[in-house]
Amino acid sequence: MPAETPGRVRRALLIGINEYTKRPLDACVADAELMATLLRDRFAFAPENITLLRNRLASRDAVLSELDALVDVTGTDDVAFVFYAGHGALAKNVDSSEASGFDNTLNVCDDPREDIYDHEIEARLQALAARTRYTVMVVDACNSATIARDVVEADSAGPRPKERWNEPLLRAEAPVFDLGPHAATGTRSVDGYTLIAACLDHEIAKESTIDADTQEKHGALTCALAIELRQAPDGATWRDVFERAARAVTNRFGDQHPQIEGRVDLELFGMREFAPMPSVAITDRATTSVVLDAGLLHGVTVGTVYDVYPQGTKRTDDVVALGTVRVSTVKGTSARAMIVSEAAPGVIVPGSRAVTARRSTVEEALAIENVDPASRLTGKVTLEILRQGVDGAFVVATDDAAAGLPVFTSGERIAFRIRSDVDQPLYVNLFDFDPTGVVSALTKGNANRLAPREPFEIGNRDGRTLRMQWDADDAVQSFKLYASVRDVNLTYLTELNLPVRAVEELPPISVDDWTTVTRRVLLRRAVTSPA
Repeated sequence: MPAETPGRVRRALLIGINEYTKRPLDACVADAELMATLLRDRFAFAPENITLLRNRLASRDAVLSELDALVDVTGTDDVAFVFYAGHGALAKNVDSSEASGFDNTLNVCDDPREDIYDHEIEARLQALAARTRYTVMVVDACNSATIARDVVEADSAGPRPKERWNEPLLRAEAPVFDLGPHAATGTRSVDGYTLIAACLDHEIAKESTIDADTQEKHGALTCALAIELRQAPDGATWRDVFERAARAVTNRFGDQHPQIEGRVDLELFGMREFAPMPSVAITDRATTSVVLDAGLLHGVTVGTVYDVYPQGTKRTDDVVALGTVRVSTVKGTSARAMIVSEAAPGVIVPGSRAVTARRSTVEEALAIENVDPASRLTGKVTLEILRQGVDGAFVVATDDAAAGLPVFTSGERIAFRIRSDVDQPLYVNLFDFDPTGVVSALTKGNANRLAPREPFEIGNRDGRTLRMQWDADDAVQSFKLYASVRDVNLTYLTELNLPVRAVEELPPISVDDWTTVTRRVLLRRAVTSPA
């Protein structure tokens, strides 16, 4: 692992809370202490630069104060690591700024009730990101409809905790940091930091043990992440350790899916950042075939050939491939590929990375549509483009008579409203395809959960300011919404421009169902008045 660089300080804020009045936990303090040991012994964090808040010492005021202090002392190229283990909760969102209709909170105390809201955490992470490129946060907690972390034994089939919608009593204050307007249509980016979460918003974070020889409990994510951090080789990235840890968690608990977003290709606590290698994960293997974690929604086609490399591969020119697979069947969000060749029997395993020389283009990505007549989602998800009127209110942008599209002048604000008429939650991702061929995400993360018939807006009531910027001839800009029944990773879209290396009873909606919605606007440079 990289050694301490002179003048570059590694600091950590670690929070673990077991002591709750109504639903105490077992493993969270042990989680934070385990992380403290790892940081000291494996990654050269000085003990005096590790702040550990346990139980009631981790009050709302104390956590926010320590986060603010971390921002204040962090310098350029310093490392800032934040870890939280405790209850996660949901609060009814009052401004339609959350896809799920709820704010995520860290519930640091239940009597009296104290919560730290997601936008308060984001504000601090953005402030850290403005100071250093090496900020990482790990949250091992429920971010879901259930307030409690599941303390059922790892291999027990015991009952699940009762699920409760929970509205914290304490309303969050406005963020301390003024983040200012954004320079382009892109929302506040998570590219300034790395964020790892234990599960999807509607899932329970489980507890587990490091191995069969110990009875000490840890959060399932913390447990798996600690194992991978301990044995990570030189040059390993957050993506590398997360992929292995997440697979271990989901293999053990099929209803828990850890998430990662942001600067995933940073070296662990180091300064190197690797260029992303566009690849598809292999999620399962049969005797002569594998399952790829990508399908029609990702532009996968029958006959496409992939070379398969070990998990953790960052470039293919100096690594021997494990073998080759060819796609035989493509579904909405997954595909099956036959094993064509294999360097040795059984070396192609789940977690391996499949790479193809056949790269999708921006034009192909924009053209992707679900033409399956059996799809229950087609026409049920809408995307509206909004513009700011003279009174400051946002209204639906109508087509210009001459252009046939809404026309936006450079500097003008834009916003979006997404709505679903499907009777179950969907996962939605909104992407901006600009005229220069660059694709960027307007929704953060891989799992933006959209509640049925609960519209939410991006760039308006969520505190984000999105402005169009253009200084050339008229051009068309496209915005494409991808909606699916299961959580899918669509980060490949942002890599397209990288160099190659009802009344009747209806059947249940297939977990593989998906749809897209595309809207376009005409960009126009701002007109300046003659001097």
